[in-house]
Amino acid sequence: MTTPINAMRVATAGLDLLHTTRLKLACSLLLADRIDVQLGPWPQHAADVVVLGLDSADGLAAWQALQGQPVRVLVVSRTPMAGAWIKHGATVRELNEHVRLLLSSPHATPVAEPALLLRHCRGEFGAGAVTLQHAQLHVRVDPRNGCVQLPAGVALAEVIAALDRSGWHVVPDPAATALPQRISFEALFFALPEHLRQALPAVEPSHALQLRQWPELTAETSSPAQLLAIAHLHARPWRPQALANACKLPLQTVECLFAAALASGLAQTAEIPVPATQHRPDGGNTRFFSWVARRFGLSLFQAQS
Repeated sequence: MTTPINAMRVATAGLDLLHTTRLKLACSLLLADRIDVQLGPWPQHAADVVVLGLDSADGLAAWQALQGQPVRVLVVSRTPMAGAWIKHGATVRELNEHVRLLLSSPHATPVAEPALLLRHCRGEFGAGAVTLQHAQLHVRVDPRNGCVQLPAGVALAEVIAALDRSGWHVVPDPAATALPQRISFEALFFALPEHLRQALPAVEPSHALQLRQWPELTAETSSPAQLLAIAHLHARPWRPQALANACKLPLQTVECLFAAALASGLAQTAEIPVPATQHRPDGGNTRFFSWVARRFGLSLFQAQS
């Protein structure tokens, strides 16, 4: 007896042309497994599986909207994610295997939630101050004043290390626990590691960005390479790939800086003319870049080449 063909539906959001084309080929190959896939855009297309590209604003918005929904989700991104995840640039074969497994699974794959504390920082729950607790750690988030407050002796790095752990919850303001340290959202956002970038705004590769002002940073979480890239962004507008090339940094690292600038409100993203060729900075910028380079033992013009 011939095995009947199963009709299944797959929707997409935020995928670029390359990944969309590869996904179409991957789905067509599922006919060998007696699975006939109908492919369409989310949310117009009801689906058994949704494939999201988290490197675009549309994919990030869909990912946030699907949290808690009974639907299987496959995330395509440059940084690893909880749940069903596949790396950016996945081959047709890899996409085929992941989609086949998800379509065969009787259970929906839970969509990973952004860190609760960062959602409060982004104002998703209003502008009122709130205290969150994880184990013995208390953090007060104040969106109206753009800062978090920490207990004495607690380093920002300790808070960041706990951000993506489960168990964060809102508690009444602890009268017995003093929270004397004030750290700006800017310092928090610019210190976030790459795997937490999905909690920040999506970065468009074609959009140029310039910093309105130098961000507040903490010495414990700032690296020389990051400071040099920030200095470039402060001087003039850049697109992510161009800045990564100029500073010899991974694109993911630069995209984290762009996302932090967008989240903190420091990004100037209007249509700004970006020089077609890199000219030697003027005297003021030269002095500033030279100070950064000397401070961290870097070669300024090597970094810009």
